[in-house]
Amino acid sequence: MYDNLARYIGIPYKELGRDELGVDCWGLVYLVYERELNIILPTFLCYDEVGSQAAHEAVAREQDSPSWSKIGHIKQLQAYDLLLYNRVRMHASRCPHIGMFFPPNRILHCLEGVGVCFPVLDRTTTFHLDHPSFIGGYRHKDMLDLNQFRAVNQ
Repeated sequence: MYDNLARYIGIPYKELGRDELGVDCWGLVYLVYERELNIILPTFLCYDEVGSQAAHEAVAREQDSPSWSKIGHIKQLQAYDLLLYNRVRMHASRCPHIGMFFPPNRILHCLEGVGVCFPVLDRTTTFHLDHPSFIGGYRHKDMLDLNQFRAVNQ
């Protein structure tokens, strides 16, 4: 069903990576949105002097930009919608983690030590949609335009 995603699975984790040689969680979103949807997102590479924590904070701020709409209910999620989580890291600090939703129940995301993976969203992981760390789903404004275009031209 999602054969086009196979080329991303297995890309290694690389802090601040933005290409097929390695990505972090935002780098994967950046890469997939550019290649699959022709949507150019900010790279947040300007944060490389201070490390990935600053990039994670920038990603969290991006959710409040006019480019994104929060999805009202998880049943409204569509392919490529972003799933935002608040993960606890060492020293009890929190940082956002982001992945992309694919129906009926999968997430494409990148994890440190794992790389890009495409697991089922179920209760055996911390990445299910009922988990307390789940912040919400977000849709890019250009995807709203794409969906309207597809509906009109079908």
